[in-house]
Amino acid sequence: MTDNEMRAQRFADVLEYYADTDKYSNTIDVLADCMHWCLQEGVPFDNTLRVARDHFAIECAQVEHKEQHESPEGKRGKREEVAMQQTTLDEEIHPDLDPEITR
Repeated sequence: MTDNEMRAQRFADVLEYYADTDKYSNTIDVLADCMHWCLQEGVPFDNTLRVARDHFAIECAQVEHKEQHESPEGKRGKREEVAMQQTTLDEEIHPDLDPEITR
């Protein structure tokens, strides 16, 4: 199992504690609960999320770099695909938000 697969599994383990079988709803609940905890503990959620996105980008870039050296040219890396999915999701959920703020 790769490092990123282990990271994803840790989150899947967290989701198991939520009753709803809808992964999307559970993910929203986890993030909302995290926001409540951050507010209660004085942890700046928005900054923490920004740093987490930076970590995620770096971790995916490491995988993409490895894939580029192991796979044929012209294939789009997972990081780029995930970034495109995130952009689409952000626009669907919050169409009135400035895209620069959500990045």
